[in-house]
Amino acid sequence: MADMRFIPGEFEIAGVYFPPVLVNGTLGAIMLIVTIYFIRRYRLSHYFLYPQLVMASLWAIYTVLFSFWVIPS
Repeated sequence: MADMRFIPGEFEIAGVYFPPVLVNGTLGAIMLIVTIYFIRRYRLSHYFLYPQLVMASLWAIYTVLFSFWVIPS
């Protein structure tokens, strides 16, 4: 029992329950905004053929990474 980790099933804020995937998606969106800031600051976005697809893919990648390592769902 001592080595068992506590992994919440959902998150509660002021009586409202949120699923872990929603929290992971929000964290992924925040990381996406930071990444977009740096891509535009260093003018790297013109190297992409379809930047909107790259941004959507980055959001999905960040969400999956947060789902695996930060808040498992």
